Amino acid sequence: MDDAYRIQLMPLAAQSYSNLRERTFEADPFSPVISDLAARFTRVNSIIRSLMDPGDIHLDQPLLEGLEWVLTRSIETTHVYFFRIRPERQVGILHITEYDGTSSYARFWNFMTTGGCALLSDMGVNPPSGYRPSPFRIQ
Repeated sequence: MDDAYRIQLMPLAAQSYSNLRERTFEADPFSPVISDLAARFTRVNSIIRSLMDPGDIHLDQPLLEGLEWVLTRSIETTHVYFFRIRPERQVGILHITEYDGTSSYARFWNFMTTGGCALLSDMGVNPPSGYRPSPFRIQ
């Protein structure tokens, strides 16, 4: 795929991906935990492959208001936050998480309060001034 998007895992996503990969490959193959880890790892990789495919851009789901540049994609319980730079054909994966019964905004709030703001600042992206995401937004 010559027109495929290049994927870059931002630091928090890279750490999540690395931890998941290590836990998956280091797990006891006879443990019941391995099937859950392998399924999650497979879902993450499926999402990443889909993000690379220009034909799947229509599956991108933006957050609302001042965060419309943050896109989401999910398969079953696995949820990925990312941004897309179309002219350069790049995708930056910000956060990889599992659905835990909270809204996508609450999960993004957790990302922002656990190092996400610093990550975005390091990338030269600043949220709108005065913007404070709330985990209690109605979707």
